[in-house]
Amino acid sequence: MDVTSLYITDNNFDQKIKDLKTMLRLRMNGETSTQMKKRNLKYTLNYGVSLPHIKEIAGKVSFTPDECKKLWLMNIRETMLLACMLMPQSAATLDEMTDWAQRIETSDMAEQASFFLFGRLEIADKIATTMLNATHTYAYAITYFTAGRALQMGININNDTAKEIISRIKDTKVFNTAEARGLSLLLRQIIRHKRDLIDDVNRVLENIKNSGTEEAQRLVYEVETEKKMYDDICSDNSI
Repeated sequence: MDVTSLYITDNNFDQKIKDLKTMLRLRMNGETSTQMKKRNLKYTLNYGVSLPHIKEIAGKVSFTPDECKKLWLMNIRETMLLACMLMPQSAATLDEMTDWAQRIETSDMAEQASFFLFGRLEIADKIATTMLNATHTYAYAITYFTAGRALQMGININNDTAKEIISRIKDTKVFNTAEARGLSLLLRQIIRHKRDLIDDVNRVLENIKNSGTEEAQRLVYEVETEKKMYDDICSDNSI
């Protein structure tokens, strides 16, 4: 991303930001902000505005694709979320989205950006593959969340991509919270939408069971619960 062109003074954008900050201040929640700080979720600024309120604001404001890029680069939690919600799919190129992903500095944003933007794009498959091979603190978390969200949204993740992601998991026994949450989503969506990969999922679960971490055990429980529920539904439908 050529960031230099994004800092040219734009009076119209400056006014939009003033109006936006007024809306954010009216919806500030100190408790939410404090809880995020306790989880070490650090932003340049965090108003602590709840997601429902941010979605409400997204329905009231309008920003161009270039302005969405400026919102993202402000590194304010709420402007970054709005950038994800307002960025048009037609303007979201692989290079651009990879650059955005590489700038993510919190587990919270790794999940939310994947949920509201990366995983909703037709290029989600390519974003997941690119981040799988990236050297970034939240690369795996973004990969899992993006691929899982895409499947949840009915966007295809091809089997080669899914298998490549799964092959990396087999030797991973320690997960941070973001990776565990993302992987849980991905495996549960594979169970629902890619039944031919169930054996691969089972092998991953057996490997993860050997980990003593709380995150890994919660992941196994969530995925096995989903698998049993889906198997029961399939069994009932076959009667």
